[in-house]
Amino acid sequence: MDALLEIIIPSIKEIDGLKVTQPVYEWDGIEYPQGPKVVTWGSVVLSFDEKQQYLLRYLPSNYLNDEWTWLEVSNATLDAYENAINGDSTNHVLQGLGEFLRVFLNSADWWVLAFLLQDDQIDQTYRMNVENCVTYLELMLKRSSRREGFVIHK
Repeated sequence: MDALLEIIIPSIKEIDGLKVTQPVYEWDGIEYPQGPKVVTWGSVVLSFDEKQQYLLRYLPSNYLNDEWTWLEVSNATLDAYENAINGDSTNHVLQGLGEFLRVFLNSADWWVLAFLLQDDQIDQTYRMNVENCVTYLELMLKRSSRREGFVIHK
């Protein structure tokens, strides 16, 4: 799928099973970073991302600031989620990402979920609760749906 799923939150709160790691190379007892930090929760993998300035115009003014954390859901995780929703793989992947979004977003006072189709297409902006947000994402991942890019905030 040619899409990007971005999560933007004020900070990462501790939730059971959430791990933030960074690959390192050790030489002479000194560890050197060897890539970006990665966030994992079971089979869900995210990476830290740079601020996408153009997304700000889809949010209410002063909704977020420069201190917020930008996370990108890995292509493999998003593809597996899409396949599970469409019945092409086992249900544990569907439960994994859906449950992660429910737990992770509910742990934040404010949040943004952006689903960007090819060429950063955004068709709509919504304000929703977490459950409706996850349900809407699942609808947009169904191959039988007319897909649209969106930004949802709490």
